[in-house]
Amino acid sequence: MDLNGNGIQDGEPGIGGVQVTLTGTTGDGQSVTLNTTTAPDGSYLFDNLEPGDYVVTFIAPPGLVPLHLQTRGVNDALDSDADEITGQTTTITLVSGEVNHTIDAAYYPPVDLEVEKTFVSAVLQPDGTYNVTYTIDVINTGSPASMIL
Repeated sequence: MDLNGNGIQDGEPGIGGVQVTLTGTTGDGQSVTLNTTTAPDGSYLFDNLEPGDYVVTFIAPPGLVPLHLQTRGVNDALDSDADEITGQTTTITLVSGEVNHTIDAAYYPPVDLEVEKTFVSAVLQPDGTYNVTYTIDVINTGSPASMIL
C-alpha cells in the first residue's frame, strides 16, 4: 500500500488478498502457470522454480488503484515492478539456485475529491452589477492527505 504515492516501499503496510499469477517457460521449454494470493502482510511465494523466463501478474484489489510509478528510486528491491495497466512485470530470468523476493506491485486508495463553494460577499457596483466573491475548497476524501497528486 503506497500511502505516500512515491512508488517506493518506505514503511507502508502490505496488502493481503491480492491475486498473483506467475507465467513463463522453463529453460527446457515447459510452460508454467502458477497462482497464489498474498498473505495478510502482502507476502507471497512461488518456490522451487526451474531456471527460465517468467512474468508475474498482479490483479488490483477492489477499491485500490495501481500506482503508475513503476521502477522508481535507486533500490530495485523497494520499487513497484508491475505495469499500472497490465499489472505485469517485465520478463524475469531466473538462473539455477536464484531466489528473488523483490517482485511486487504498488497500489493506493483512489482519489475522491469534494468541492465546496462558499459565498463570501456581493458588492453592488456603480453600473448595477455585482462583484461576487466565493471561496472554493477542494477536499480529498479518498487517498491519504499526504498523497501528492
